Amino acid sequence: MLFAAWALHDAEEALTFLATTDYIADLTGIDAVRMSTKQSVAAIGVVGAGLAALGRPLTAGDWARGAPTMGAVAVAAHVLVRIDWSSLLRSRIPSRR
Repeated sequence: MLFAAWALHDAEEALTFLATTDYIADLTGIDAVRMSTKQSVAAIGVVGAGLAALGRPLTAGDWARGAPTMGAVAVAAHVLVRIDWSSLLRSRIPSRR
């Protein structure tokens, strides 16, 4: 279930990533922030591959029970903490109005 949710999230990122990097590059004047379609798909794919490498899909029950998942829960929790911090940092970027 977690992997399916992540796949849906990645599809949303693939649709919006390029416009966001262009906007941030225009806002900051830093052209190195711009990405090509190939670069953005590769970046999203690297994260997806990392999650796929966790092994079997994680369920809410895994989190609740702390079931032995060969370290998959610990790795996924670490990834989620990183995403929370990046979301917090992104929230400080001015919105388009």
